[in-house]
Amino acid sequence: VLAFSNLHNFSEADILGFAQGLVQQIGVGGLVERRDLETKTVAELVATGKRILVFLAGPPAVAAKMPLGIVPSIDALVEDWSDSAMADGDLEASKAWLVKRLQAGAKQPNNFFVLQANPNNRESSMFAAMNSGKGPQSNEAFLESFLRQLDNLVSDAATSTPGMRVNAVNSDFLNISKPFNIALGLMGIKISS
Repeated sequence: VLAFSNLHNFSEADILGFAQGLVQQIGVGGLVERRDLETKTVAELVATGKRILVFLAGPPAVAAKMPLGIVPSIDALVEDWSDSAMADGDLEASKAWLVKRLQAGAKQPNNFFVLQANPNNRESSMFAAMNSGKGPQSNEAFLESFLRQLDNLVSDAATSTPGMRVNAVNSDFLNISKPFNIALGLMGIKISS
């Protein structure tokens, strides 16, 4: 799954040119189409050679002109990030926001839900800590406790929210957050430590 969401300063022509370039490079036969998301299983997609799903951001006018094989994000992707909860350095507020998003956003049928689990420290706080030698000396150090709790946070929310479906987990420092393990857990597949 490729999701190109932050296309700031891209013109309509830039977005459509990028979309056409992706289709040309990958080939339309290998791309999952919008209707495939609702009608096919992963096994059926693999059997027909469709292995790459591309979401591309853009306003409705651009979405209407997307080439076959590119899924307009506006039509099918549920993905967001809270500037207030996720960007101010308050990891407890970030956890609360994530649980709320899981409970609300992951219950939307016919949409691909991405859990954005990547808060950050306020830049001024991060640089102040690094310059003073006090506090977390990197974004990884700042996030470590949050990321180590992410699996339990997601599984607890899934247990308490019937019908919840998470299609992808977006997080930082994959060696700590282990989004693949989270995905397996959501599917009921147990892994040994």
